[in-house]
Amino acid sequence: MSTLKDAGGAARLVLISDTHNHHDAVSPLPAGDALVCAGDFTSFGREAHLDAFCAWLRAQPHADKVVVLGNHELRPLALKVGMAAVRERLAAAGATL
Repeated sequence: MSTLKDAGGAARLVLISDTHNHHDAVSPLPAGDALVCAGDFTSFGREAHLDAFCAWLRAQPHADKVVVLGNHELRPLALKVGMAAVRERLAAAGATL
């Protein structure tokens, strides 16, 4: 998270949550140093929805991205995909889990 470490003061955070696979509806997002998604970016924790969210996340201009899994992701994705794979996909999209 280099941007936040180098900010030397205030950092502008853009916070979203509960988009339930409608993340395109909140675009374009405001400018900021970091984007934080506080969970429930899918509706049912489907693998295809994770991939769609990662593609959307990759396209966001924020230097730092943090994702917190919500109840719609945590159990379904952990069981279907595995937490290591979820972490890898989010990391490939530029996010820290």
